[in-house]
This record gives sequence, structure tokens and C-alpha cells, in this order.
Amino acid sequence: MQRALYFLIAVLFLSSFNLTLSQTLRCGTTDYMEQMMLQNPSWEEKLVGMEEQTQTIIQQNPSFLSTETITVIPVVVHVVYHTEEENISDPMIYSQIDVLNEDYRKMPGTNGWNNNPVGADTKYEFRMATVDPDGNPTDGITRTHTEKIVFGVDNTVKFNASGGHDAWPTNKYLNIWVCNLGDGYKGYSQFPGGDPATDGVVILYTAFGRPSSLPPYNYGRTTTHEIGHWLYLYHTFWNGCDPPGDFCSDTPYESEPNLGCPVGHISCGSIDMVENYMDYTDDICKNIFTNDQDNRMDVAVNVFRNELLVSYKETKKIDSTGVTYGFTDVNGNIYALLNFLDAGTVDSVTVEVWPDYYPPGQPENTKAVKRFFDFNSHGGDGFVATLKVFYKDSEVIGFENGDANLQLYMRNGSNWMLMGGIVDTTENSIVLSNVSQFGIWAIGDPDDDPIPVELTSFTASLKINSVTLNWITATEINNYGFGIERKLVNSSSGNNEEESKWYKTGFVPGHGTTTEQHTYSFTDDKLFPGSYDYRLRIIDFDGAFDYSNIVNVEIKLASQYSLNQNYPNPFNPTTKITYQIPGKGHVILKVFDILGNEIATLVNGIEDAGVHEIIFDASYPADGRQSLSSGIYFYTIFADGYTKTNKMILLK
Repeated sequence: MQRALYFLIAVLFLSSFNLTLSQTLRCGTTDYMEQMMLQNPSWEEKLVGMEEQTQTIIQQNPSFLSTETITVIPVVVHVVYHTEEENISDPMIYSQIDVLNEDYRKMPGTNGWNNNPVGADTKYEFRMATVDPDGNPTDGITRTHTEKIVFGVDNTVKFNASGGHDAWPTNKYLNIWVCNLGDGYKGYSQFPGGDPATDGVVILYTAFGRPSSLPPYNYGRTTTHEIGHWLYLYHTFWNGCDPPGDFCSDTPYESEPNLGCPVGHISCGSIDMVENYMDYTDDICKNIFTNDQDNRMDVAVNVFRNELLVSYKETKKIDSTGVTYGFTDVNGNIYALLNFLDAGTVDSVTVEVWPDYYPPGQPENTKAVKRFFDFNSHGGDGFVATLKVFYKDSEVIGFENGDANLQLYMRNGSNWMLMGGIVDTTENSIVLSNVSQFGIWAIGDPDDDPIPVELTSFTASLKINSVTLNWITATEINNYGFGIERKLVNSSSGNNEEESKWYKTGFVPGHGTTTEQHTYSFTDDKLFPGSYDYRLRIIDFDGAFDYSNIVNVEIKLASQYSLNQNYPNPFNPTTKITYQIPGKGHVILKVFDILGNEIATLVNGIEDAGVHEIIFDASYPADGRQSLSSGIYFYTIFADGYTKTNKMILLK
């Protein structure tokens, strides 16, 4: 068998069909692989060995390939452009991801749906990478301006040194380069097992996304096709009418590529599957991967590309309480269990696991197991459940006590909440009862650089020129306290702060470690008009910290004169008087007794526009005078023709 395969694969790559120019140039994978074989003759032998392994797995291990689990592949798109037209937009990139998921999932109601008996939902989904190779958040898009006008089917777009962009680790991500391809090529791909530095897919920028500017190849199916090669699929017309064709028994032999959409076309004695993504038909004509093609993809991902940073997810219909529902990866390993004491109105639950990923939004200088979970209920809520999650020893990194003290955390917005749980270090699991809400779950040790505080709310309110911050914590772990930080976004008048710079304005002590709810407040006053951002610096006892979300308040410039009622009133012995003026000018503020005698001059000078306040102390109303006795007093403002008097009561 090996000699026959060796001869067949070599002939297939090193020969060509008698086709028109447009036919031969839609896909450059054949030409690309031919170049790779000429540069590295051992590549042919490797392909032979891979094909023998593939056939053995498919024939002898059908259960390995049969699963309801969805595999999610992280994608990074490298946009390499010379002109702005080539610098495709983010929405166009996202539309291409939508097309891939419609096609590979055979999604009802989309162009990817078919009712062919051999049509497969491959259970592969594609998602823009959310973490870059250094562990930082990312949108999964890189953009590189190049002086190179056009790229060929020669890997130059895959390296910084030749005007392209270096690949992200190809054993972790699917790399897609989008650029201006020359010589009429729409795209090309590298089969599994090739040089890691060049692994991935290259697509012509006018054929990427939906709708692009290259009809009839303007619905994203060029990328679907090329990723098919990346997942180890051959063209359906591979080897013409001679066996084994494309190594898939449920794709009819084709004598040559089909163009347009010739439904019902016959060659090799049977009707061609012109709707197959691996043919050359128009984008709008395509809608099918077959079961055998799906089997080859499974081998590619789980054997030849088994280091990809994929996640797994599975959905279970919840129709009984007291029943344990298991969620497994493609190899049948259980990663989560759920048992509902009360299912409420929940119809189904989807659980996704990210093996070998640190949880998103993990604060600096904290530790977490390198695995996290996303639980989502569908159809309703009101449930009570027991959940169990599983981890691997290799994912427990850097903990002083290993996995002995691990517990579960759940993410709430941008913060984390310690939920608890009981760890079983023998089976590498954590179980938690009485769960009534789902979300993203992580694993950590509360005594070893834990995620510090879970905020349930952080708000700001404005009163004249004072801002009051209020926040509530549901849990705190090793929490030293909260630093209050303020940033001036833009100033209206009289502010000496530097814009866009964070200033420390106060500190509120925390409660150490507690699972009880606590409420906090802080007031920042005497502010000038302007727009301000506030955030909390949540500080651990060992110096680790994290930031809260940001809240914004705007103190508007005064639009009119006003004199506000003093506070408190009645008072003893001090009270606060506030007033506002719409423009810079001379202000006089005086205090009088009930007979009209002047008691004190509180203000007499030039003031900036805005809100102002002053404290009146009845103990020392004026130079040399005794403290005032209880009674009624008046305070009057004089400002550029504006006069107003208010009454206040001193009550000793």
C-alpha cells in the first residue's frame, strides 16, 4: 500500500490537468505543495505516512471520530496591505468568520445548510483569538503596511523580513494572511505536517469576507475551501476518474474541476457534487462537506494538529432533575458534570472548556489554574444545581500547595467572586453545590496569590461640585483596601490638573478576607467644572492589585448665579455655604444678624466661574468678637449686580 500511495501522491502533486487558465488559478495549493515537494523531497514520504495513518484511524477507530462535542479553533488574521483598499475592515473580517461557522456547522437558514444525506455538520467552529502569544488580550487581528505590491505562492507574506508578517505560533493558532496575491490566485494553504513557520492559509483580499469585491467568489467560500486543505482535504476532482480520488468514498469522482454552478453535471459515470466546498464552483453554489471529509478533518485536528489551543463545548437538553449530565471533549474525557436539584425554566445548558488557557481578565500578580469554563443556560433561570469540573495536573502551575486547596471562582462582569467548592486531588476535580447562576468559572487557591475582590457595583453621584463614589463587594480575599484614583478627561475652567493623568485622591480600608457583603463610600469635593473618570485600585495585603471598571461624571460650568441653602441648618458651630457664578467676577459674601448688623465678611475678591463653598464658623465670626449666640442670621451674596439673601439658624 505504501508504494502505491507514494506514487499516487507524487503524481497528483507533480502533474496538472488540461484546464483553462482561470480554472488552474483559483486555488494555489497544488502549485504551492509542488514547490514544497521540490524543495524538500522527504515531504512526499511524510504525506504517504500521514495518509496511511489516516486510513487506519478512520477504519479501525470510528468511535474516536463520533462525537457531539464542538471544537472551537482560534484564528488570527494578518492583514498585509500596500494600499488602503487592501487594508480590509474589521467588519469584513468578522463576516468571514461568520461564513466559516455557517459552512462548517451546516447552519440552518444560511447558505451553509444542505439536506444531502452525506452532508456533515463538522462540529468545527472558528473564533477570533482573544489572547496573543504573550498572554495579552487581543482582537485576533494584526495589520502590517508593506512596500511589496504583490505576493506570490511562495510564503513571502508569512515573514516580516520579506514584507509580510511572522506567524503566531502555528501549533496554537490558525494563521490566515490576507494580502494582494498575484498571477490570478485566490488563495493557497499548507497541508498538515509542513514547516511550522509557514503553516496556515493565504487569501486574496478581494476574495475575503462577505460580500467582497470579486464575484462570483465574493461570499467567503475561498477561505472555506483553503481551510479545507489546511484540515487535510483534497480537491474533489483529485486524480480525475481514477481511484482513490480524494480519499473520500462519499464524494463522487470528477474528471475535472467544475466552474459556475452546473448542477446535475455528469462525469466519471456519476453526477458531480458541484456543491462541495472543495470544487471550483461559484461561492453561491457551494454548501457541503461530506461525512468522510469530516472524518479527515477530525484526524487532522486531533492527530496532526493536536497542539492547537482549541476549546470544546457541548450542549445538553435538561429534561430531568436528579440526573447527572456529562460534558466531554472529542476524546471522550469528561470536563464537567451537572446535576439539577431544581431546573427552574432551563431548557438546555452549554458548557465550554478552555484547556491550557488562563482565565480572561485574570488580575496581575495572581494565580489561577490554566483552564477555565463557561456555563450558559438557555430558556430561563431559577435553577439550583451541583456542578463538578475537572482539571489536569499539568495545568496546576506555581501553587505552593499544588492542588490541595483549590476552589472555584466565578466571573461577574470585570470582577471575580470566590464561590468555594471541595477539591478531590485524586480525580482532579472540584464539586460545588447550590449553584444558582452560571458564567465563566476559574480555579484558584484563596491562600496563594488569589484573585482579590468581587465588586457587585461601583457607581458615582454628583451634588454641585462634589462626587460621591459608592461600591459594594460580595466577597473579599486578602483585601488591604481601595485606592481612589481620579483622571481629568477635559476641563471647563480653573483646573490645574493635567488631563488624562490619574491622580490618587484617597484611600478606604478593606475588610481582609470575608464572604459577607460590604458597602463603601468616598466623597471627592471642591472640584472644578469638567469631565472626570474615577476608578478603584483594589490592593492586596502583599501589594498585588487590580482595577475596577471606570465611572465618569461631568461637573458642568455654572449657567447662572445662585446661592444655596447652608448645610447643616440649624447648625452648631459650623455650616457650609455654597454658591455658583457663571463667569469670572467680583464676589462679596457677608453674614448679618437679625437687626442687620454685619457679623462677618466671608468672601471679598475675584472668583472663577463655577461652584464655590466656604465654611462659616460661629465661634469666630469676626476679628476680636465673641462667639455668636443662638438665633437667626442671614447671609447675602453680591456678584456683578446679582444679590440674594438666605436665612440660617444657629442652635447651641
